[in-house]
Amino acid sequence: MTKKHKKEFTDEEEIEHPLEKNAYKHDPNYKFKPLTYSDIDKYDAIAYGPFLGIPWEEFNKMIKRYCKASKRKGKWKTNEWGTQTFHFSK
Repeated sequence: MTKKHKKEFTDEEEIEHPLEKNAYKHDPNYKFKPLTYSDIDKYDAIAYGPFLGIPWEEFNKMIKRYCKASKRKGKWKTNEWGTQTFHFSK
């Protein structure tokens, strides 16, 4: 799905994921890679974490836009570590 195609589903701007320079300091080989809709298509669930470099509110908006665009549904739950996680319906 192209950026132009994604934008048709929402009036909001696409979230640009900033490079988190301090993320994964323990792994010098870490390369930040923004999530794409095709990445999320492969997941049964996706968890939020501060390592994503975006606020919770922006992550939640991104999931809502993705669900609308892909016609997937699901629910927010807490995973085994207490992290907010969106579980997609099968």
